[in-house]
Amino acid sequence: MFKVKIFIMISIFAAKCVCVSHATPATDLYLGHFETQIDYVPNTDDPDAGWDFSVSYDMSNDFSTPDGIVRLDPEDTTIVAAPDTEIVLSGSFIGLGSAGDKLWILPQNNSTGQIFYGWRNVIEAGIFQQSVNGFF
Repeated sequence: MFKVKIFIMISIFAAKCVCVSHATPATDLYLGHFETQIDYVPNTDDPDAGWDFSVSYDMSNDFSTPDGIVRLDPEDTTIVAAPDTEIVLSGSFIGLGSAGDKLWILPQNNSTGQIFYGWRNVIEAGIFQQSVNGFF
């Protein structure tokens, strides 16, 4: 199996955020359902500073509430992709690689023997309906 670090292309807005480090041990993920966890806590001094990104999984199996979310430090988390998810790029793709580079495409549904990786955010209702220093 090939070890793959997931690099997430983040918008310019999100790239300006201050990402908080999570105290978790180094982790290799082989199987199961995991997400890029996106959290936001309002910051009146700098609205862009409230963003936090991590890798997460859910212990409660309730994906609509924050209950049971376990966050992993993305710096210390390696996703181990199954060999059949590997492709070789036929041409250059900005941000992904050049022709001949390897790329691993994870399934968008739960497939036996593979990582099921998605996106998640559980943000308090109405949080973006308030003005913070003139920003919503």
